[in-house]
Amino acid sequence: MDRDQLEAIMDEAHNLGVRTATHIAVEETTAKDYAELGVSSIEHFYGVADAALNGIQNFPADMSYSNEIHRFGRAGELYAQADPARLHKIIDLMVEHHVAWDPTFSIYEASRDLVRAQNQPWFRDYLHPSMEEYFKGSLDNHGSYFFGWTSTEEARWKQQYRIWMDAVREFAGKGGLVTTGDDAGYIYSMYGFGISRELELQEEAGFHPLEVIEHATWNGAKLLGMDDRIGKVREGFIADLVIVNGNPLENLKLLNPYGADVMLLNGRVASNYSPLGPNDRVQSARGGGIEWTIKDGIPYHVPTLMREVKDMVARARAQRVTTTAGQP
Repeated sequence: MDRDQLEAIMDEAHNLGVRTATHIAVEETTAKDYAELGVSSIEHFYGVADAALNGIQNFPADMSYSNEIHRFGRAGELYAQADPARLHKIIDLMVEHHVAWDPTFSIYEASRDLVRAQNQPWFRDYLHPSMEEYFKGSLDNHGSYFFGWTSTEEARWKQQYRIWMDAVREFAGKGGLVTTGDDAGYIYSMYGFGISRELELQEEAGFHPLEVIEHATWNGAKLLGMDDRIGKVREGFIADLVIVNGNPLENLKLLNPYGADVMLLNGRVASNYSPLGPNDRVQSARGGGIEWTIKDGIPYHVPTLMREVKDMVARARAQRVTTTAGQP
């Protein structure tokens, strides 16, 4: 999008009094333009490092953004190419103009560790065959760009994550509003699981678990302009709650619908830092997980919903096997 086009869009949005969120594409405008023109929030990492480049991206001459193998392979180099001093200034500008940042760390994680992404344990029971097929390498499906993915590309993405996470942490430290999102449904990220992983990655970025919970609740409410009714456990607010087996401040993995590995000490869940005696019995077990989701005051039993999804996936897989076997 060109600057004059963005100006027209933002002017109309402001006239209508609506909030705006952007996924900045590869275009004339960057985070600098969006911040100056009053966007409400920026999603992902795009546009921020671009605004901090000294000149243009240092990519090969045959680079094609319409080819997602090129696009995502080279995207992992953006933050390393950004000028640190200019990046600090862009962050300052975003804070000054009250632009929120929803980094969505989880959606790109496969780029830094493909084998991990392809072998997530909940895939066994909950990955629908249609989504499994979509995730496979394909030039037709968005986000299915893993053809010959190399250790060098993963190393670049790991470096990108370090710089990107530091930038988000700096942004928050200067007063910027950080929220949470996952963009699931692509790149080996599943609905319901991607958002819990996002919380873990925000902790990896240097945020305290309590800050991460605030990003996912109160900060999101403020960004939406709904902080008078959601985002807090408070009388008169809408009852949107999750009831968790355990304390997420001790382990954010407990918020994963699949649960988490926990330690049993003499048959009871205990901290893995608990003092141990010579006769104590220690075991590993699966625990945690969300027990209830309460939406608008209506409770939903998550283990029951999980069983229903598991059965749905099993039926779809059985049908696929039957259909395939019946082909001539």
